[in-house]
Amino acid sequence: MSILSSTKSGVYKVIKEWLDANNITNYKIQENKERQNKHEPMYIIDVDGDVNLIGYKNSDPELSDSKLPSYIKFGVITGSFICSYSRLTSMRGFPETVGKNLDISFSRISLLEYVPKIVNNFIAFGLPFSEQQIREKIIKEIEIKIKVYC
Repeated sequence: MSILSSTKSGVYKVIKEWLDANNITNYKIQENKERQNKHEPMYIIDVDGDVNLIGYKNSDPELSDSKLPSYIKFGVITGSFICSYSRLTSMRGFPETVGKNLDISFSRISLLEYVPKIVNNFIAFGLPFSEQQIREKIIKEIEIKIKVYC
């Protein structure tokens, strides 16, 4: 069944199943009130705690390991958001706010597009970014409250 043709309750159920399959707990799924077109996610996911996607591999063989599923969009993560050692190439679907660490080390992410707007520590070992590049992107896009490790 295609997500795009699913009902709202069907999308909600698929999101919940994805979160559970990835051992993400203490989450709240809310309607995306800022959704302006059908290509944006219907729901935003807030998590009270950490999101650990270390070595992330999509469990659905029809979906790519290089990005989060199109129906996944994180909002606020109070803890750390970790996707190091994953095959992710994009930060699309990443949270707007990360309370602690954003760790994309040794992933395949090569662009700073969709970077969270607020993050405490940005960790990017083994990637083609310099500290200066990250800081320049962050100064333009993110609230400055960050330590960069690369």
